[in-house]
This record gives sequence, structure tokens and C-alpha cells, in this order.
Amino acid sequence: PSGHAAMSVAVYGTIAVLLFRRLPAGWRVVPVAALPSLALIIGYTRVYFAYHTPDEVMLGVVVGLLSIAMAWYLFLRH
Repeated sequence: PSGHAAMSVAVYGTIAVLLFRRLPAGWRVVPVAALPSLALIIGYTRVYFAYHTPDEVMLGVVVGLLSIAMAWYLFLRH
């Protein structure tokens, strides 16, 4: 799997979750729109520059999403 895709989804996704919980209601759309968009751009560039196949990038995205779920479960579920 693509490590760049996995790490970008995990890091940017976790930051988006943390900011979503802390920001006022009107500002919550900013991290939810901007940070996952960065992760998608990184995944796209991995395929565009032929470093990975789309399947490898998608597997990296799944790994990143599992990381967000684990972080949510361990640190943010209260």
C-alpha cells in the first residue's frame, strides 16, 4: 500500500477530527473540507507520477481510515 496515502489520511484526518470537536459550529466545515482534500491530492499524485497503482493508493487510504478510527476509539471517545 501507499505509505504516503496512509499517513496523509491518518494525520490530516485525525487533525480534522480534533479541530472539528474544538471549533465553533460555523467553522467546522473548514477542516472537514480542507484537510481531507490535501490527503486526496497526495493520493492522486502517487498515481499520477506512477509511484503506485490506484489499488495501492486505495489500500493506503483504508489503512489511514483505520488509523483515524483507532485514534478516535483510544483518545476521543469520551
